[in-house]
Amino acid sequence: LGALKTAAINQPLLVNDPDFRLMRAAANLMMGRVADARPDLTASGLADDPSAALWRGYAALLQENWAMARRELEAGRDAIYTQTPSWRARFKHALAAPALRQGDQATGGDAIADASGEAPTPDLQLQARLMKARHMAALGQSAPALGEFEALSKAPDEASAVRATLEGV
Repeated sequence: LGALKTAAINQPLLVNDPDFRLMRAAANLMMGRVADARPDLTASGLADDPSAALWRGYAALLQENWAMARRELEAGRDAIYTQTPSWRARFKHALAAPALRQGDQATGGDAIADASGEAPTPDLQLQARLMKARHMAALGQSAPALGEFEALSKAPDEASAVRATLEGV
């Protein structure tokens, strides 16, 4: 964000460039600043951009707006392979969450399987396992889901361990 701010100060016309706005929105979302990202993501120059749709979907997911998250993430599917492996995994996880919340186990399961294959880092692999356990629970496979939640509750990543503990309860 600092580099983008410096660039905008030195070249004020950049702030209207769709690529600049998408980079700034992505940077804000990576920092959890959904409100700061929203004006850039809703700019008219990004309305039909599939990459922007992925980021709008991710923003909606952070706000637990399941319907919008799913709609935007599905609209951005054509751009998913333009993203880095870690963000591909995150976007696929992001698609799984609203699908499962909306009772669409098939789409959720497919997204989880895709995300599991994409997860390049240990923390994303733990998130994939957590999503898979949620999917098992949604399918009524309580015993295997509970076993996975219990195993994940001992994970070295504190955020995943806490989430798994809560899900297990």
